[in-house]
Amino acid sequence: MKFSLRDLGELSWSDFSAAARARVPELLLDVFACAAEGRRINPYPRLGPYPRFEPYPCLEPYPCLENDPDGDALVWFDGRRTDPANAALMNGTFAHHAELDDGNPRASLHGGVTVIPAALAVAETVGATGVELLSAIAAGYAVAAACGRPLLPGIVRHRLHPPSMVGCFGAAAAAGRLLGLSGSELTGAVYLAGTLMPLGPFESFTKGAPVKDLYGGYPAFIGVEAAFFARSGIVGPEALFESERDGIGAFLADGAHEARAPLELDLDEVLHVELKPWASCRSVHASLTALEKLLPLEKDVAEIHVETYRFAAELSAESDPSTPIGAKASIPYAIETLTGKSADVTIAEDVGPRGARVSVRFEDGTERTAEVSSPRSEKDARKKIRRLAGNRAAVLEAAVDELPNAKNLNALTRALRDATSSPDAFHQ
Repeated sequence: MKFSLRDLGELSWSDFSAAARARVPELLLDVFACAAEGRRINPYPRLGPYPRFEPYPCLEPYPCLENDPDGDALVWFDGRRTDPANAALMNGTFAHHAELDDGNPRASLHGGVTVIPAALAVAETVGATGVELLSAIAAGYAVAAACGRPLLPGIVRHRLHPPSMVGCFGAAAAAGRLLGLSGSELTGAVYLAGTLMPLGPFESFTKGAPVKDLYGGYPAFIGVEAAFFARSGIVGPEALFESERDGIGAFLADGAHEARAPLELDLDEVLHVELKPWASCRSVHASLTALEKLLPLEKDVAEIHVETYRFAAELSAESDPSTPIGAKASIPYAIETLTGKSADVTIAEDVGPRGARVSVRFEDGTERTAEVSSPRSEKDARKKIRRLAGNRAAVLEAAVDELPNAKNLNALTRALRDATSSPDAFHQ
């Protein structure tokens, strides 16, 4: 059965497959692990909630829970509360910093740091149940991918960062569902998010500009804002994707036919999401996956030669490993971090779409080679959160496991309130 954006408000938790329903809690655990690591590093100790956003007098203000006068949504592992847009911004930003967040190669989406912070912030604000939160997240991933897939070729061609852009669609969809928007209001919110969508240049990543961390939180912020604006009657144009003359489809995809085709939702979209085992750009992971087959490197290394796909090689060559953010796109930096050995690393382009071949030449003249066709994905979100969330892992797991039966989100927000202790993120 095919679903469109117009069906978004009518989707129930049971409309998603059993496999998809099982996957959503894993994605929650994964982003909480990422956020715990980001908070442990705490790169922006002065970053706090902006003053509460007060819309124009003609618009409805954010609802505030009567028993929570200090704010509506929690800042994870911090304890402060603020309005939902600010909470989504901060939670997505800190969760993105460690470069451990999930990814969907079909739309180049980091839904964990865009869709989930928006969904949870609004869910707290409106007093949602666990199932309402879970279904909003699943729908948000589906919408973000449906909007992102046709735009991806154009985004890449313009050397922009896809996750920083397409995440706002899913954030708006998830937030709008939780606000109880009608079908037309929901589609209007998604289209509005598209009109507010940022243009995220890859230059921020490779050169290590701190704005790169906002590539996680800002789309979440936009999505929440778009949902609240849509509730007040401010929506985006319905021909945002389909217009022959203008619209984001025409600009980013250069008028390609697929950008003007009707958008269809895949309710199993969450099953295409991959979890990162290493704190680096996904473009680096194929090389690390191949290298992992050769570990441990027990002899002295003379040289390591990497052949990988063009995008990964180019991104690595452009990266600035002297910066904490730029280093996460550098293949030589990641190899040295993983092996603990300093060696000359050379990189060449290969024709494979996502794979890598790594050859290690030792000082004694011997050589070993390993090859993979795609990067490894972390299979166990629970292993990851136990590694990164430290003393909060057990309570977070218990709270997430209870969500399908939870009448409110109190247990989850209690688990997210306190600071964590965790080890280095890169090594398992």
